[in-house]
Amino acid sequence: MLSTCCTACYPDNRPEGSVIAALRTQQQAPPLLAAAAGSSPSSRPCSLDESYKYVFLPLCYSLTFVFSLTLNSVVLLRSCRVRRRSWTTSLTYMVNLATTDLMYGLSLPFLVHSYVLRDRWVFGDFMCRLVRFLFYFNLYGHLLPHLHQRSESSYTPASACTGE
Repeated sequence: MLSTCCTACYPDNRPEGSVIAALRTQQQAPPLLAAAAGSSPSSRPCSLDESYKYVFLPLCYSLTFVFSLTLNSVVLLRSCRVRRRSWTTSLTYMVNLATTDLMYGLSLPFLVHSYVLRDRWVFGDFMCRLVRFLFYFNLYGHLLPHLHQRSESSYTPASACTGE
């Protein structure tokens, strides 16, 4: 049974959200744009061609999936060989980034399948929400360590930097 992706994630079953949907329903070009083109505002409708995403995005997501799966798995396997006591801060940071990248990479085949079917989501509401969760988990999983590092370095005493 085909179902549309959850409407909480994608209004109008479009990954772009309501901005593109609003542009699609727009019937005329803005007056300044129409005047610059030398035509009246009502003669030129605003149209968007999104056909490229059904070829370009599956190709990019497929390549990203292959590289993500292989390279992040190598990083995690090599990191597991290191003894627990010799783990440094940078190794822990790298393992966290590889884990979040791997989790996001495992969600990419579902997006590829959706774009191949022309935005038809066949995996149900739970998988739709899981794929969106993994995207945002990856995004914030990369941002939060950087923010932590910056806040930690701003509280480092000056004597620790000069070696006194």
